[in-house]
Formats: sequence, structure tokens, C-alpha cells
Amino acid sequence: MQAKNDININLLKHAIAKHKTFNFLPILMEDLKSQKLRTELAFIKKSESIIIKDVSEIEEKDAFLISGLTPFDEPVNNTGKELFAEKMIKEKQKIGKNK
Repeated sequence: MQAKNDININLLKHAIAKHKTFNFLPILMEDLKSQKLRTELAFIKKSESIIIKDVSEIEEKDAFLISGLTPFDEPVNNTGKELFAEKMIKEKQKIGKNK
């Protein structure tokens, strides 16, 4: 999925830079209506441990980030060469076809 702009990622980067810890909270559709925060389900991460990379920066050693790629991803590639992430997406597409 390609975002229409980078507003959300920039907000996240700003928040991570500003605070030492970051709380991740799940939000369900029903929570949006009631405006309820499920703080009991939150997990806290040290901001320094949060990694944000552009798809062009994902490498073979980034196993956690690779696991987040899906066969339906269409990364923007302005490098003129095939990205490692694109190779992984193609592999996941092959696996999906063989099922």
C-alpha cells in the first residue's frame, strides 16, 4: 500500500524524537465510535529501539522488516535498480501462487 503523503510518518518520527518512550495502542473500529483507548493493551517501547526505514533501505539483515512485506505491496522505487524488498515481494508472490 502506498500512502498518499508522508504526514503520518513525519508525525511519528517527530513524536519518537521528542519522547524517550512510545506507547503503542491497538484501536478497534468500535473504539473510534466510543473514543475509548485500550490502555490496558498498550506496550511501551524505548524510542531509540524503534526503527523506521524507507523501503529502499531494507536489507537482507532486516528480518523483522521483511516479515512485514506482503505480496500485494507496490513500493515506490526511484533508484533504477531492483530493491531487495522488491525481490522479497516477488518471492512471497511465488509462494502465494504455489498454494
